[in-house]
Amino acid sequence: MKYTTDQILHEIIQIVENGHETITPIALGKIISKKFNIKIFEAGRFVKRLITSSHLRFSDLHGRTVIEKSFEKPVRISDHVILKPSMMDFKAGDDDLVVNITPGASFGNGQHPSSRLAVRAIEYLLRKTDLISVGGDTAFLDIGTGTGILAITALGFGITRGVGIDIDPCARREAMENAVQNYVEDRFQVRDQDLSEIQSRFDLILANLRSPTLSRIFKQMGTLLKQPGAMILSGIKADEADHLLRNDAARRFDCVWKAAEKNWCSLVLYKTCGE
Repeated sequence: MKYTTDQILHEIIQIVENGHETITPIALGKIISKKFNIKIFEAGRFVKRLITSSHLRFSDLHGRTVIEKSFEKPVRISDHVILKPSMMDFKAGDDDLVVNITPGASFGNGQHPSSRLAVRAIEYLLRKTDLISVGGDTAFLDIGTGTGILAITALGFGITRGVGIDIDPCARREAMENAVQNYVEDRFQVRDQDLSEIQSRFDLILANLRSPTLSRIFKQMGTLLKQPGAMILSGIKADEADHLLRNDAARRFDCVWKAAEKNWCSLVLYKTCGE
């Protein structure tokens, strides 16, 4: 089969996006060379073209150079969510939710699979199910809000209001700046508050944290959740998900959605009334 240039470029992006692990330039070059029956130096030219056009980027991972998808331009990270730099123009479709994120130091700019998975989980819960009605007064809690990307997405899909907590003052500042960029600052409170200090109850709890932390605070999160209500958990390694779901508190929930990307996993857990 003879591939066009555009087909090769598209396939390279798919290889980088859909691989289970991060990929080095050398490994990517070998895959491209074999798949399209071209020389290694020709494969390198295609990769360079995608980097120059900001579709891909070089990144340092523990002292090792890898190639990742670039977020220096608008990028679709789910069926309906477009993530874009705040100052960049973009014409969205009628059914798209555009989330503006100003690049900063906080976690949650879409580069990490756990952020993208959490966004997809929110979209699934709020757009593709009626488990949480977005027609009335609904509220969420975003634990470790970072840039506020998950909070802004939840608000964009119809949750009325929410609270984000983070111990990092830089994250709190960036989350509020991003809320302003997305015109949701009047519906989103960002607090320097520990989870143990939260008294309100919520329809939805968001937590993109590592598995040991999620296991430790699972019972606390459950006490803050209304019934019915849902939790979206991310930051979980794929091989850790089953262990997390065996948590005594987790057994009271139904896992209604699960997805993985590059060995990271996200879950939507739902609890009905009376459970």
